[in-house]
Amino acid sequence: MSSGILNEMAIAENLPTYRPPIPDRIRAQYEEGLSATLRWESGLLPSERKESDLEHTREMLIILEDIEQRCTILSSEINLTTVAHMIYVHDGGEILAGDLAHSHPDYLDLKPKVKKRELAAFRHLTRAIDDEAIRFLARSLFKRAQTKAPDDKEAQLTDFIDKTQAVRFGLANVFPGRNLRNSQ
Repeated sequence: MSSGILNEMAIAENLPTYRPPIPDRIRAQYEEGLSATLRWESGLLPSERKESDLEHTREMLIILEDIEQRCTILSSEINLTTVAHMIYVHDGGEILAGDLAHSHPDYLDLKPKVKKRELAAFRHLTRAIDDEAIRFLARSLFKRAQTKAPDDKEAQLTDFIDKTQAVRFGLANVFPGRNLRNSQ
């Protein structure tokens, strides 16, 4: 087999099986926007490798699929389809508002303003969804993912997966932990 075919097979193995309940045209536009939104850009810690919101979202969906396979008891406690939908929409507002890196020097001051802009941006983006029920679902799941209520199991799992993916990427590409020689 050629290396090109092997690379395509490796990529296919790492693609999530999740498909959002929106028309393909809107999905393509949304994912194009996520793909154009870069993470880690506004912070003090530069990334060795570019990561888009689309890559971040796909990696989160892969983590969810791994959890679903390895932790089957969770599906009796948590609606994993809802978690997948939340993962898909959780950074949608960043398409228009941009990503605010946690290492940005003014993160704490900027966060409330940026989160407001993200909510408004997501509401604007979802106007393209003609199906009122799907538009309402997308908006309510986005809000749940942003609010992260302590008793909202799906939002809490979404947040956990969000942080897990960021830590994995950060340790490999942002924080030079592999170059440290001792614990200090």
